[in-house]
Amino acid sequence: MKAFTKLLFIAFVAILGLVSCDKQSVLPTIEIKSVGSTENSIVFTISAKDASQIAYLCNTEGFDNISADKIMRDGVIATNVGNTVIVSDLQSGTKYNVVAAAKNELGAVMSNTISITTKHDNGNGGSDDNGGDGGNEDGPGSGDNGGNNDNNE
Repeated sequence: MKAFTKLLFIAFVAILGLVSCDKQSVLPTIEIKSVGSTENSIVFTISAKDASQIAYLCNTEGFDNISADKIMRDGVIATNVGNTVIVSDLQSGTKYNVVAAAKNELGAVMSNTISITTKHDNGNGGSDDNGGDGGNEDGPGSGDNGGNNDNNE
């Protein structure tokens, strides 16, 4: 009978450990999606799960030798995850690259990289580009119509 009680106790402790585990046991996941652009800003969303901190980088050169740790160290901390991020004071008609990272106690991971082109200033307060840059390098189109409309006025 002692052996059965001991076995029952061990099983109970094992099940209790599985049920009451509050610690995250998975790496975070993160994704960024282009929303669009204006003449001097780009707009994108960041979606993350199981993350304690999120950051992003934006530049015009691209991201050679980039890592999740570098993004977390040098990037802009994202406080409105799941919402729209607007990066402003940019040059018109310029392609910007964006990458993000998320981390928790198990480690850090990088997102996909997207490219968004600010709209061209055509001198009359409008834009000759209606829909972003036609897509990002790693995902679906980034504009409303999925491509440039340089001939569309």
